[in-house]
Amino acid sequence: MRATIVFLLRATISLALLFAVAATVDTTGVRGLLAQASIPWLALAMVILLLQVLVASGRWQRLIEKLAARRYRLGQLAAWMGVASMFGQILPSTVGGDVFRLALLGREQGLAMALRTILADRILGLTALGITAFVGAVSAYLTGLRSSLLTVLLTLGLVAGCAGFLLPVLVPVFRWLPWRFSVLQCVAEDFRQCMRGGDGVWFGAVSIVIHILSVAAMLTIAVSLNLEIPFRWQFCAVVPGVLLISAIPVSVGGWGVREGALVVALDLIGMPKAGVFVLSVLFGLTTVMASALCSTLWPFFRRGREQIG
Repeated sequence: MRATIVFLLRATISLALLFAVAATVDTTGVRGLLAQASIPWLALAMVILLLQVLVASGRWQRLIEKLAARRYRLGQLAAWMGVASMFGQILPSTVGGDVFRLALLGREQGLAMALRTILADRILGLTALGITAFVGAVSAYLTGLRSSLLTVLLTLGLVAGCAGFLLPVLVPVFRWLPWRFSVLQCVAEDFRQCMRGGDGVWFGAVSIVIHILSVAAMLTIAVSLNLEIPFRWQFCAVVPGVLLISAIPVSVGGWGVREGALVVALDLIGMPKAGVFVLSVLFGLTTVMASALCSTLWPFFRRGREQIG
């Protein structure tokens, strides 16, 4: 009952924010933008998002190898990731789809081990997104952009980026906490294990590439709508911060929060609100379609794991 109430509340927030943002844009302009959208460019955006799912699946594959000593086929994990990402767009924030990853991997590796790999995956993603958002906000500031929103992006990026680096350092502290906090120790030790040596460089680079692909997909959709982007570097600089804000679990799949934050952020560089609103909605819909395509691989990869060592 409580979960249902929370879901309905978040759905209400998403709908309210979507209507509030839509009320500020010219609906006739929206129709014109959709009519002139370039199908080839939209298809390219979907290819980029498909590649993103594959890269994210590769990161999860390596995490499973490190923590569970099991090797899964990339196609199988991509199918699972597609299902999770697709449902993540209709469940609270982006973490809602992780329930499906937990259930699918948990059937074979146990819920505890599945949860450990997913938490490590999430922490890596959040840390990389925080770093990307912080660097983007700093670069936007250095290129002349000034706004209180930029301060928010700088703060959120710094907090999210530092959180991942602090986890391994705090392992000795977690060991002294009561047993009920043992999950923090386990998560911190897993993260420290993943970030040792060359693995840390690999995980960090791949995680940043995943977020760069999101920016590339959004820029491609903007081009498909023939939107005028006065400062493309500033466009690319603020988008990671907007994605970080949309990851805050107050809405369904980030809907509404992403649209509102993107309209405010890109209004700073002179982009039309109607175009930015359509851009954000199409980004969400394209993500759902790309995830759905990956989920179609599921029947072909029912099995496919082996023990390492």
